[in-house]
Amino acid sequence: MEHWQRALDFIGNYQIVIAAAGALFGIVAFIFAVNTRSGVRTLTRPLKSYADSSIDPARSVPAMAKALERNQLQMEGLIHGVEELRERSLSFLQHKSLVRYDAFEDIGGQQSYSLCLLDGNKDGVILTYLTGRNSTRSYTVSVRSGVASRQLSEEESRAMDEALERRA
Repeated sequence: MEHWQRALDFIGNYQIVIAAAGALFGIVAFIFAVNTRSGVRTLTRPLKSYADSSIDPARSVPAMAKALERNQLQMEGLIHGVEELRERSLSFLQHKSLVRYDAFEDIGGQQSYSLCLLDGNKDGVILTYLTGRNSTRSYTVSVRSGVASRQLSEEESRAMDEALERRA
């Protein structure tokens, strides 16, 4: 039961971020769907028009062969595009983790946290916010290829380990 309460608390604390991420995901999915539909229409249009326009095999077979050749070239272009996107996606956020904790004995409620954000190359940053009774300190640690630029605290190490265990 405590697990569910922590999950609900996390969602409550970050509901704006979660809503923004959901909206961004929806927009990206819509754009992807529109582009995919357009690509499928582009690939099938030549075959459909040649198949319907002529009953004479002497004219329609060469036209279909030419259309198939054009489709093959378009498919090769699409495959190249997907490979390029896969390569570029390594720079997208792919690993994340948030670890909340009590940094000081006189402050409760786990108001301090370390947030680890890494891309597909395991490059990124760990953001740490330490909340005290009279002040808040924040700092960052750079991460390159899964290696931090300095010695990490226990909480920062945990955030990075959890981020690398799962993908965003």
